[in-house]
Amino acid sequence: QEVAPRDGSGSEDAMRIRRIVVGTDIEAREPVGVADHFRANEEQLYVFLDITNRHGEEGDVTITFEPEQPSRTAHTTGLVTLHVPAGAARHRTWAWSRNVHAVGRWSAVVSDEAGHELAHTDFVVE
Repeated sequence: QEVAPRDGSGSEDAMRIRRIVVGTDIEAREPVGVADHFRANEEQLYVFLDITNRHGEEGDVTITFEPEQPSRTAHTTGLVTLHVPAGAARHRTWAWSRNVHAVGRWSAVVSDEAGHELAHTDFVVE
């Protein structure tokens, strides 16, 4: 999924998410099993990111898996922080969770160091 900058600026000087997808594995630094519907018995789900960071400074992004309807069995998980090097024209990275099993709608959310959402993608667990 191609992602437009959240502020609509398209600035080449900013860190931005070029692609965000959810899949069942990573092979050769690319996602596999990409879909928007997954079985509740998947061992783990991956969020794959393709990021541009034209900043002169390195930075971090945080990935969370968030259920649309939080409950005792469906709660935010992940909270994985990933490093993004300075000046990266293309940086591929990913995070995963083994705790996305509750049936329902979920989102994989990418936030910057200040906690601002950079991008998200929605998916369903059936």
